[in-house]
Amino acid sequence: MKRPWVAAAGFLTCVLLFLQAEAATKQWTYSVSSNIVLQIRTDGKGGCTLLTSDMDLTNEVVWLDKAGNVILTMGVSNALGGGGVASCAPTRLIVGDEVDGGKVVLVVDAKGGKTLVPAAAGTSNTVFTFLPFPVDRSADAKGFFAVETDTNTAMATVVRYTYK
Repeated sequence: MKRPWVAAAGFLTCVLLFLQAEAATKQWTYSVSSNIVLQIRTDGKGGCTLLTSDMDLTNEVVWLDKAGNVILTMGVSNALGGGGVASCAPTRLIVGDEVDGGKVVLVVDAKGGKTLVPAAAGTSNTVFTFLPFPVDRSADAKGFFAVETDTNTAMATVVRYTYK
């Protein structure tokens, strides 16, 4: 082998990538008031939204900031029929829901202000959050989210991990 340093550099790169991929440090946790997490959407900055449900099929969107603090909670009437979070950013959410029996799309700001996205007469707006399973985006450039479920109580806790 004429260039052993090339092989050594390649090997070292692989080792460093493996070690980086294996790192995960718990940053914060959030105990879910219901016991089912249907969807997690990251905001790309360390926060996320959760779509949760309980055994009575009461659905809720919970918006958490990068420290795990609640920004907003709101009920969603039909999670399995088109409700849920289509997009999450640090300043807004795009949520699908049902209002008066029709599917709607809402833009929600951090203060709870809701803007209904208008639909043409005789139509409804829908966001695709379930196809047929929840569409998650549970990782970003700095970390990821996981759900820990207590096997004794079935209660869920969302955990934010960093890659460090």
